[in-house]
Amino acid sequence: MSKTSQAIHEFHPIYASQAPSNVTNLVISSVTATTINGNYNTLANNQPNTYGNCVYIWQNPNQIPYGVPPLASFAIPGNTQNGSFSFGGLQVQIKSYVMGFAVGPNVSQICSTAYVPAAGTDWQYFQTMLNVQDLGTDSLTVNYSTPSGNMPQTNQNWVGLWQGDTPSYSNPPAAKVNVDNNNAVGQAVINNYPFLRSTTYTVAYFMGSKQTMMASSYTFST
Repeated sequence: MSKTSQAIHEFHPIYASQAPSNVTNLVISSVTATTINGNYNTLANNQPNTYGNCVYIWQNPNQIPYGVPPLASFAIPGNTQNGSFSFGGLQVQIKSYVMGFAVGPNVSQICSTAYVPAAGTDWQYFQTMLNVQDLGTDSLTVNYSTPSGNMPQTNQNWVGLWQGDTPSYSNPPAAKVNVDNNNAVGQAVINNYPFLRSTTYTVAYFMGSKQTMMASSYTFST
């Protein structure tokens, strides 16, 4: 039985015409004395291999130990949106393990985590998410939630906006804003953009400077 590890995901947006956040998922399927297996499901149009997506593992409590070398890494071998991973040849002790899925080739681009406790099968998961907090005539405030320990400003996190129901890995956003603080959970504001009435928009959160490092997206209508 699995559960989400952080209640911060319980955002309460104020606009009725909205879709749930699209997120990057990392899920544990089995744990043995020598192997930890799992599955991943990324965003539509992602090309995991081309964009350097990778899964990392540490022996650690339920938080990514940024700055500490991982026990092992698994570079995603193909460009399908979802697939499986396996960490074999381990000595899986009666200790906690945490894994992170990165939407780029660096630990700093981890957007989703999976936690294996020292005992039992109560795996716990976290996904980077965002949604709309407030919409003005020409401004947008979004809430974001990234892994504990992530430093958005240092790691060049940003939020992009597209008109329509799909963000893009290649077409430039209509507007963007860099996250200007190192709080793993917070808000970002897009200013000076003329929102139209009765129109669909999508915002997306990026874990690094490249547009290929998309972690999650959120669609809403005015």
